[in-house]
Amino acid sequence: MPDFAIVCDSSCDLSPELCRRLGVELVSQRLSLSGDELLDRNMTMDDALDVLAARARARVTAPGRDSFEATFDELVDRGVKEIVVPAPSAALVGSYDSAIEAATQYVDTKVTVLDTKAVSVQLALVVLRLVADRNAGLSAEEAIKRADEMASKTRLLTLLPPGIDLDRACILGDIRGLRRSLKTLGMRVSGGWLYTSINPGGTVRVERRSESVDLLAGILAREMSTYSQQVGPLTLLEAKSVDSTTLSKLQRPLNTNEFEHVSAGILPIRPTSVVMVGASAAGVAFAPQSLITPEEVSDLLGDSDR
Repeated sequence: MPDFAIVCDSSCDLSPELCRRLGVELVSQRLSLSGDELLDRNMTMDDALDVLAARARARVTAPGRDSFEATFDELVDRGVKEIVVPAPSAALVGSYDSAIEAATQYVDTKVTVLDTKAVSVQLALVVLRLVADRNAGLSAEEAIKRADEMASKTRLLTLLPPGIDLDRACILGDIRGLRRSLKTLGMRVSGGWLYTSINPGGTVRVERRSESVDLLAGILAREMSTYSQQVGPLTLLEAKSVDSTTLSKLQRPLNTNEFEHVSAGILPIRPTSVVMVGASAAGVAFAPQSLITPEEVSDLLGDSDR
């Protein structure tokens, strides 16, 4: 039995199948629609597209305390003595608070909840760091220390399509704050593509709006190049929604920009993420290769999610 268990919610955009193979316990986000509630793990991409096509008033919410307690109980029954929860950014998603509340119920099992200040494939990189270190025989304490450093130096940049419904995209956390950010920059949500980042505090910042995805992709590549000059070669993990056209445009300047990087794989985002950010969104998370190598990431992902 591994020295510790890893529990994460589905905002990491790792599929249930991959998490089972990696030995990660996945707690699902929920989609509320017309009085019904669907768990992300039971949804298909067709379900997500149906919600978008119908312009339905759907809302995605984080798993609650009860969901984390149920998962922790299963692990305790298996004899697990230590659990590590790399939670998505507490400023954006409610999972951190839910996991903290659930953790108070356990005396003989140590539960450590990390605010990674990350989401999506950015969070996935932190989870993969934990998995690699657990598989290598590191203790929970050692792995947590490395995961904390990884989280602090991992970045996420995204391209979000015109007309994104911010009230639906509750993963963006403080919607009023994001609207203020748009207003300050003289932007309208419906007025073009948005280039966004997750800042060090774990909240979303709108960097630029434009009708041109190619323009935003070029700006994104230059930002990555600047970061690479500070920390060295980068390991990339890319994210795509249903339509891969935006990701292809994002990749073009990366293929020509003069900084050292390797893409370790592409993750299709989860159905609840598609509902929140749209069918044509794309993004890229990146971290110093000194903290996680492309080979480590690609080996863990295997062929199914690359």
